[in-house]
Amino acid sequence: LYWVQATIFPCLDAAGLPTHYVSVRTDVTQQRLQMEEITRLALEREELLRLAPVGIASLDERRFTRLNEAFANLLGYRVEELLGGSTRPIYFSDAQFQQMGDEAYESLRRGGIYQAETPLRRKDGSTLWVIWGVCSLTPEDPTRNTLFVIQDISAHKALEDKLAIALGVSQAAERARTACLNAISHDR
Repeated sequence: LYWVQATIFPCLDAAGLPTHYVSVRTDVTQQRLQMEEITRLALEREELLRLAPVGIASLDERRFTRLNEAFANLLGYRVEELLGGSTRPIYFSDAQFQQMGDEAYESLRRGGIYQAETPLRRKDGSTLWVIWGVCSLTPEDPTRNTLFVIQDISAHKALEDKLAIALGVSQAAERARTACLNAISHDR
């Protein structure tokens, strides 16, 4: 079996009635198979976006062109609230927005990817610590066609903070113990 695109022309007599037909056919099997593959890949992409436990967004000049629900949910938004808008609201300041863009685009211009840990601003103003990665599908102009992936590491950061506090308490206790031992040995 194969697919064809057919055009059929009637040949008319003097009275304008068809006497016979001419058919021109072109084999379009390869184009049809390619379109089926493109459709399959598009469906696969949509399912990957839907099922991914991490936030995934496409950007064009730091504006959201596509994003999955996980991305919006992590930041406390609905997809519709972010779609088409700037990424600026997810940063705490213009300076952070500028710095992260400068750092990312520098790496992307060299054809690489950029990864960093950073706090992002949720819709309610709270902090969401993420590890994020960015790559550009057009390194010659990384402001276009950029993929942005975020993963929540807030629990990890909270644990780091608790460990830092515990280490500080432990070090203070060690200093106090050492001072006490020094005082006891000095008094002997």
